[in-house]
Amino acid sequence: MIENFVQALEWVLSCEGGYVNDPRDPGGATNCGITQAVYDVYRKTKDLPLRSVELITLIEVDAIYRREYWRVMQCDVMPHGVDYVLFDTAVLIGPTRTKEWLGEALRKIRAGESCKLKLCTIAGKMLPIGRDRDIIDSVLELRSTYLKSRPHAKTFIRGWLKRIELVRVRGYQLVQ
Repeated sequence: MIENFVQALEWVLSCEGGYVNDPRDPGGATNCGITQAVYDVYRKTKDLPLRSVELITLIEVDAIYRREYWRVMQCDVMPHGVDYVLFDTAVLIGPTRTKEWLGEALRKIRAGESCKLKLCTIAGKMLPIGRDRDIIDSVLELRSTYLKSRPHAKTFIRGWLKRIELVRVRGYQLVQ
């Protein structure tokens, strides 16, 4: 849903901040959480000249996040709360790994349940009904474990873990 995207984007941007080019960050220069590399691809697809991500517009930010993360993760059809957590995780980690973690979370939930688990199909995935908080917790647990293993974790881990807890609280608020 469009209003879910608007809220999720607002929360992601509140964590991502403005222009940063920290030499300790392997992502390089970013603005509003969008790397120079992602911005370059976006500008090329629009037949626009390349320029510094420092000059990205809010219209471009919205378009990139909507196309490269929200839609790729099929958040429009995910349960409210789960959509935001998957979106935020995809922004920080990437959609491919986030999709893998969603699959792992769903396998974990199914393995711990009896065959009476109620499922529904959303975005081609069988999601357990009423288990949104479990999905959120599982994806964020995998995210935490992954981030702790990163070579540059020593520098950024405190902020990453604070963000995970903020995302959990916000995701829980959205679960109906």
